Amino acid sequence: MTTWFQTVYESCEKSYYGLISPLSRVLARARIHPHVLTVTGFVLALVAANFFRVDRFFWAGIFIILAGTCDVLDGRLARDTGKGSAYGALFDSTIDRYTEVALFLGLAWYYSHSRITTLIILLAMAGSLLVSYTRARSEGLGRECQVGIMQRQHRITLLVAGAILGAIPGTSHAAMVMALWAIAILANVTAVQRVAYIRKQLRQ
Repeated sequence: MTTWFQTVYESCEKSYYGLISPLSRVLARARIHPHVLTVTGFVLALVAANFFRVDRFFWAGIFIILAGTCDVLDGRLARDTGKGSAYGALFDSTIDRYTEVALFLGLAWYYSHSRITTLIILLAMAGSLLVSYTRARSEGLGRECQVGIMQRQHRITLLVAGAILGAIPGTSHAAMVMALWAIAILANVTAVQRVAYIRKQLRQ
């Protein structure tokens, strides 16, 4: 990602975390289990996917934001309450993958009339899963791997931007199509980057 975009993204990310931090403390005091937030986030993502299916892109974007907030909070809540575990990390990671697949399937349903856009969605979904897989496989080899220009938070941000901007009347969801192209290309590039990075690490 370009330097300017990364700077803007990190600034927005910092502000976002500052806004939700108090909510994490409230949930911790209420003794909410992190898995509740994980499942809630997945349900919200299913709602977002359905909004994509029925051409309600603005609301899809809003529900992706809510689902993403749950995803951020479950990790913070696990740390704040001491309920983090290896199983919890596996459960959260698995639900994250299902969440992304659900969103892409909702978009594929809406764009089913366009073979090219449907193909781009499939490539975006494949790239997204491979980015996560290469990280998990790398960790299995004893190597940390978070390199790449299209990590999960970037993909979700693009989907939100594409959904909300794509809901502007008269744009024919052009912003979403652009976001999907970006994810399809850059997610697969990221997967290749990670393979190359681990290859270099293992040779050292």
